[in-house]
Amino acid sequence: MEIQNSPNGITEELLDQEVEKIRKRIRGYTRDDLESINIDRNNFVKPVETECERILKEGRISESFLDVETRNGFLVDAKRKKLWLISLDLLLKFDDVCRKHGIRYFLAYGTLLGAVRHKGFIPWDDDIDTVMFKEDYDRFIKLSDEFQHPYFLQNVYTEPTFFISDTRIRNTNTSWIDKPFMYQGYNHGIHLAVAVLDNLPENAEEISNEVHELLMKNAMYMRLSNPDLTTRDKERIINHLGNVDKHDPYENYQKMVDLVKGHPKSEYVWTCYNRTLNYRHDIYRAADFDNVIYMDFEGFKMPVPSGYDHILSNIYGNYMEFPPPERRVVTHGTVIYDADIPYKSILGR
Repeated sequence: MEIQNSPNGITEELLDQEVEKIRKRIRGYTRDDLESINIDRNNFVKPVETECERILKEGRISESFLDVETRNGFLVDAKRKKLWLISLDLLLKFDDVCRKHGIRYFLAYGTLLGAVRHKGFIPWDDDIDTVMFKEDYDRFIKLSDEFQHPYFLQNVYTEPTFFISDTRIRNTNTSWIDKPFMYQGYNHGIHLAVAVLDNLPENAEEISNEVHELLMKNAMYMRLSNPDLTTRDKERIINHLGNVDKHDPYENYQKMVDLVKGHPKSEYVWTCYNRTLNYRHDIYRAADFDNVIYMDFEGFKMPVPSGYDHILSNIYGNYMEFPPPERRVVTHGTVIYDADIPYKSILGR
């Protein structure tokens, strides 16, 4: 069988050999060891009812929420409606806890755009993003006891195999499995993301680049648990971990925290851990978050920053203009999601 060359001229066979050396050096095992290491489904009890059934039974969200409909020319089918139901329930749970403890947060990114432009989910979007200031975030991440099963507060402190930079609230009885990380043994339920607003430092670009590299190293570390890597993933692993003799993802996370924290107050804030290709899109005027206003989101009043116009313009430009029909598509292409089946059932098949 002929081995196809990767785009940079290195054969697939050589890529595999180099990745295997890195895997053995960094994680201490080989590809052949992965199944026994990563698949641990002990003590799992299948729920007696689906999460959608449980949520509707509680009565806070109407059964009609699951009705199939077309919004802005986009068909929101039954599967997506169930995903939205789980996500909305996560938002309501999150909102309850924040209100109870006096923690201020805001809808962010596509969820903020959805509230402003659609009074709910963007029809072709499929997750919930929020943001809060560092002082609120530090209080919030100590509240894991408020999120009892099936809810779970997930971050590097509550789950030792999770090295993504933000905090997430998961529904354990559902599935949101990002394929590159599907063998990494953490909670893969449908989630709500919580990002952090920090003071913008004078050397923001330098710090942003350092944080980005640390994020990439941790992402590549987690990809090493996957025995079925794409050519692109293999190349990225070699690029970011090829010259590393030892890698401690928790230590990397702490380095990121130390780089970003403690900068003096300024006119601007940023979400450095959510670094995009252009970090300036993650910089906002601090004054835009001085006040909270409440907007409809799928029939519930949710907090948005008073300066949402500046924020959305910075991220999306003319944000009230819909994208052309060919761009009204779901962007999480590597995700397996299911509102009815727990992730442990899917990964254990």
